[in-house]
Amino acid sequence: MRRLQILVVAVLLGLSSLAAAASQDPDSRAAARLNGSVSVVGPEILLGDLFSGIGELAEVVIAKAPPPGRQVTLDARWLWRVARAYKLNWRPLGEKDVSIVRRQSDMVARADVEQAILSRLIELGAEDDMSVTMGNRMLRLHVAIGQIPSVAVDDIVYDPRSHRFSAVLRAPADDPAAPRVRASGRLQRMSEIPVPARDLPRGTVIKAADLKWIRMPTRRLHREVIGDTADLIGKTPRRSLRRDRPIRFAEVRRPSLVNKRGLVTLHLRVGNMSLSARGKAMQDGSLGDVVRVTNLQSKTIVEGVVIGPNKVRIDPPARMAMN
Repeated sequence: MRRLQILVVAVLLGLSSLAAAASQDPDSRAAARLNGSVSVVGPEILLGDLFSGIGELAEVVIAKAPPPGRQVTLDARWLWRVARAYKLNWRPLGEKDVSIVRRQSDMVARADVEQAILSRLIELGAEDDMSVTMGNRMLRLHVAIGQIPSVAVDDIVYDPRSHRFSAVLRAPADDPAAPRVRASGRLQRMSEIPVPARDLPRGTVIKAADLKWIRMPTRRLHREVIGDTADLIGKTPRRSLRRDRPIRFAEVRRPSLVNKRGLVTLHLRVGNMSLSARGKAMQDGSLGDVVRVTNLQSKTIVEGVVIGPNKVRIDPPARMAMN
């Protein structure tokens, strides 16, 4: 809409202020300056919003403002008619002399829009573990400054088989005359999963404080995505984990207690007798893993179970390797 239909100079010609302005010689007045970009709060555009340096005429109402969050472009020809009507000492230098008037607004939070739609859909039989996905991601609902940013659902149609809906929205909710906006979308089943609350570098031992819960459409979750913090706490990333990203089982492991080429203590218990020796690990190992170790004294290779930091238990069948 290039200009508002209500921006008509004829409405203003009967104002008493016009009569006062017409009695003055435009050359005797200070030059008015056009404001190319204008932001208004209320429902009206004042002459002083468009022109600076016009004295008492600044408070004259000349038109209605655009709806909240919208803007209107007033072209050079329209501005020239207004300037002549009020005897302003101004004239356009060309078609590029325009004034863009934007109405300030508050925006209804998208979460509030989705919740209002979901509440109505639940009344129509939708399940409460579903989430609304809007078809138009650019949908914005604006209200005037000072109004409560709320939304009403005036009409809604729902297909329970496809989970699709169409609705007519109005903002603010307490204004029956507010503009109606049509919206559409679908419902999706949601799942809550734990994700990193921050980037987790490789080697981090994951704690509860490192995690948070988010909701995601169930259909987007791979079967290997971890859904329980018990499968994460105490584990370590195989590679860096990104914040807010789902985590797969293959991306974490138990922390390494034995490092490849690191020195370890070999433990063998036979009856009441315990033996120990020094060894060098041939691979990384976490608690309970079976690793291969070189006995530094006998130079033989044995397999053992990781039982602690740099500790490997050798089972009795390998006792000869301890000698």
